[in-house]
Amino acid sequence: MLKQTSAVKIRKLEDMRDVLMDPEAEGPESVYVMIRGKPNITVLVPGKIGREFTKTHGHYHKDDRSETYKVLFGGGKMLIQNRDVSDVKLLDLELGQSITIPSGYAHTMINTGDGPLVTTDDCPPDAETTVNDYEPIKEKKGFAQYVIEDENGEIKTVPNPNYVHSN
Repeated sequence: MLKQTSAVKIRKLEDMRDVLMDPEAEGPESVYVMIRGKPNITVLVPGKIGREFTKTHGHYHKDDRSETYKVLFGGGKMLIQNRDVSDVKLLDLELGQSITIPSGYAHTMINTGDGPLVTTDDCPPDAETTVNDYEPIKEKKGFAQYVIEDENGEIKTVPNPNYVHSN
């Protein structure tokens, strides 16, 4: 059994409730594991929490760094948004792909597949406490969009009502 240490962070469902579309929804007990090193590794389990696909908590950076992810296994989506939420994009994540998150953008990975989504990233190993800024995402109860599976089995986004959305 994997144990949480300073190098291994296990993000449980209870840790995610403040950024979910339905904070009371059921889902996997452990949502993802981050292994801090050079590079960092994230393993995001498949499944849903209510109607919403499993995802990472998501964050901005406290500085002006960009961050590059590489998909080692599986696939899914990356939702990015700038601070004033004038630019929100849902990007595909495919096996072998590298994606660079621009400076100033929050980002969260979403596992829309049937197996684990495994990525590496180039943030410093201590980013959890020194670089990542989780508070703006917590304050709004998640990103500007939630990624769900609709009644027809299609992947779609629904707006987070805690943001002002223009039509």
